[in-house]
Amino acid sequence: MKEKTLQTHRIIISTLVIFLLLIACGEKEKIVEVEGDCFPEAPRDVWALNLPDRVTINWWHPDPDNDITSFLVYRSEYIDTGYARIGTVSRGDFPPDTYDFLYDDFNVSFNKQYFYEVRAVNAAGRVSAPSYEGVSGTPRPEFFVRLYSLDFDPDSSGYDFTSFGSHAQMYTLESTDIYINNAHGYLEIVARGPRVKIQDYGFVFSFDDINYAPEFGWSVNGSVEAVEEHCYMLRLGEADGVHYAKMYLWEVAATYVEFWCAYQTSAENRDLAPPRPGGYNDRAFVRASLKRGAQ
Repeated sequence: MKEKTLQTHRIIISTLVIFLLLIACGEKEKIVEVEGDCFPEAPRDVWALNLPDRVTINWWHPDPDNDITSFLVYRSEYIDTGYARIGTVSRGDFPPDTYDFLYDDFNVSFNKQYFYEVRAVNAAGRVSAPSYEGVSGTPRPEFFVRLYSLDFDPDSSGYDFTSFGSHAQMYTLESTDIYINNAHGYLEIVARGPRVKIQDYGFVFSFDDINYAPEFGWSVNGSVEAVEEHCYMLRLGEADGVHYAKMYLWEVAATYVEFWCAYQTSAENRDLAPPRPGGYNDRAFVRASLKRGAQ
């Protein structure tokens, strides 16, 4: 009797298993989603903009379900460890239809490199993984300068990037890095001495479109033609090592050139101003107002 009962139980259990499998594999299979049970997607396309008084961190996040409430910004002095939260950005501080966000880190110093990552927080309070990009920023001085051609005003034809100012100087001074020369009808930028190397990086939309100083491609004869809206890169041999700088030519006139320049105070550091990938930077409009104020 016991064997018959056991056999009956086995048949019932087998029938139930088959029935459950048919439900799971049939067309009426149902997946139940638990709201707020998922972690948000990590921010993408993180990039840093180096300015004289801050590092601006920018990023992109799709947020298709409008579920993101804030972003957490972290910073470290090392690329792979030691990240600490330095700020929180509320999603409500930006237009509801935007995917682009930013945070200004004012607690920075010249001659120091910082590394950043960003995390997203959803309505359930869940925090995403860190952003995928390894992003660094190093604040550097930025100046607006006018230099006259050597034949027009030699006392105001040269510039020293370590002067950290907008003042021209005599081209013969030992500290002069570059000067402007009239080369038979057109102006050229001349690197003064072998410790200075220069190259024309070509047309750019904005001063901040160039993110990193090159290692190769320097002018063989140490001079380049001055062309409006071109960016020029410089390699400067200083007492503490190699420093990098860049120039954006705002205006090229018959007797002078005007340009924006940025000098990286950190030796051997080619980090200048990483731009948004493929993007146009609105600081072009800021430069216009600053230029008017400098006149």
